[in-house]
Formats: sequence, C-alpha cells, structure tokens
Amino acid sequence: MWYSIYTVGDIDIDQEHANIDFMLSVLDSEPGELESTLLENIIDVTLQHFSNEETIAKERGYNMTAQHLAKHQQLTKELLIIKQSLQNNTISRESVPVMLQDILHSHILECDRFLIA
Repeated sequence: MWYSIYTVGDIDIDQEHANIDFMLSVLDSEPGELESTLLENIIDVTLQHFSNEETIAKERGYNMTAQHLAKHQQLTKELLIIKQSLQNNTISRESVPVMLQDILHSHILECDRFLIA
C-alpha cells in the first residue's frame, strides 16, 4: 500500500515507485495462482526503475551516493536471483509479491528519501 512516507519529492521517481507498488498490491489482492511471467515483468520494471532513478538523479543534481549505487547493485543481484528462482520453479510465487514490496519500501526509506535532501 502506498503512503506519503514513501514520497521522495521528485514526481517522476515517486510515480515509478507508486506504479511498482500498485502492480504488487493488485497481485496481492488477486486470488488464484500467480503467473511467473507477470512477476518477472514486475522485477524487470523494478530493475529499469533503478536505472531511471540513477539517470534522473544525475540530470537533476540529486545526492546519488556511492552507497546508494551499491545498494542498487545489491538489489539487482537479489532481484535477478528471485527471477531465476521463478524460472526454475524453486520459489513460491505467492511469496514473491510481499518480498518485492518489502524490497521497494525498505529501499525507499533507507536510501531514496535522501536523494533530494
């Protein structure tokens, strides 16, 4: 669920965050088996968001620290592992939306909210 606490102050970054969160919340509310390809697409959107966020931060002079970039790299590895696990059927698809939402929310609170400080 999207709350103002997750707002970082840049309309483009905030919109991408809200869109990812919305996709995950819709999945969470839909009964039945989740499609791996749908989950993989959300992972791809999240990975693209990291790239977009870095570009926006650079273009707008935001405080994109080395630690923040390293966190993006770490999360990229984690997301790719989740994606591979989905493809190999070695992870419960039902657990993935919550995992992705936790990754998104904690990253916003730990890193992104300091971009425009």
